[in-house]
Amino acid sequence: MKPFKNLLLLVVCLVVALIAAEVVMRLTWRPPAHTLAPNVRSRTTTAEYDVPIETNAEGFRDVATHPHFGGRVVVIGDSFVFGSGVSQGDVFSHNLSRVAPHFNVWNFGVPGSGPFNELYLWRDYGRPVRPHAVVVAVYAGNDASDALRESKEARPRFVIGRRAKLMWHRAFAKESATSAQPVRNREGWNAFGLDNPATEEALLAAAHKRGVSPDSVRARLAAIPDSLKADALAFRSNPFNLAEAVLDPDGLRHNLLLDTPAMNEGWKALEEALTKLNREVNASGSRLLLVCIPAAVQVDSTYWWLKNLGVRLDERVTQDTVFQHRLAEFAKAQDIPLVDLLPGLRKRSTARLYYEQDGHWTAAGHDAAARLISERLFEILPTTNWTE
Repeated sequence: MKPFKNLLLLVVCLVVALIAAEVVMRLTWRPPAHTLAPNVRSRTTTAEYDVPIETNAEGFRDVATHPHFGGRVVVIGDSFVFGSGVSQGDVFSHNLSRVAPHFNVWNFGVPGSGPFNELYLWRDYGRPVRPHAVVVAVYAGNDASDALRESKEARPRFVIGRRAKLMWHRAFAKESATSAQPVRNREGWNAFGLDNPATEEALLAAAHKRGVSPDSVRARLAAIPDSLKADALAFRSNPFNLAEAVLDPDGLRHNLLLDTPAMNEGWKALEEALTKLNREVNASGSRLLLVCIPAAVQVDSTYWWLKNLGVRLDERVTQDTVFQHRLAEFAKAQDIPLVDLLPGLRKRSTARLYYEQDGHWTAAGHDAAARLISERLFEILPTTNWTE
């Protein structure tokens, strides 16, 4: 009987210890930044482009070292900042250094990032650079919904389990980063070995999490031309466009118009993340610059190719700049400089600034963005303020 009591006492002590550890870890929990796999050497190939993709030891598409002169500029954002669809030399952060040689630019772009991950990227990677300016890209096409999703994911159900997984992944990433053999065996659009989100199995699993009817998913998928589905499944096109069109054909329009309760909630989450980011950037002695990236459908209606996937669009997305207006009001209230790229890109709409099917900037789009952003950087980052 005594051994059983001792075992029971041991179990109780372990449970109490785990609960106590969970409480302490929950109080001190700070979400880590999501980055890409380190040391990837591959290509992304679609019907529209064929470009090399490389990441450094930290999982960013950035050079390994930076010169010790000039104004230090950190650029943080999603796949537009990462440069999906173009070579590294064409990414707008690289163009900033060419347009303004006195700028020393770090690129911390991670596809799929929303406002909260951009906050975490600043904390984990941007702040140690001690930048003079921090450029944060806000994408009108999905950042409200991304902010809502990330705000719900910010605190895991069990912090102990999440910390254990992080330790495992960091150990793996460290081993991968020091490996002499970079990752090369990726083909098509999928340079990072992601699971394809456009398969019926993946779509139904995602629909279950979102509360979307499986019959709706099957019906929308069946309405898409077979050739477009085949391209997405073979990574000859961006499969996330097809997946999002099937799961939420109204999502792009709602993000741009902020016309649903969920999008209003997402907007509040976006403001929360940007407010924290601005406060921390200012406290570090740096200056935040927001850049609003418009969706292709806002710049020119000839980019409405997504309708082929079942995305529901109407003239309001080009006539009503609700997202841009709200961001401008927020930036003014927070005294944050803002570059709204929409007017400038519309003036250059004779050039193909976005890939028609992919939806990301072409090299011409990155060049135009770099020129518009550099003009504002010169205003807020005069050379006389470049101090160590």
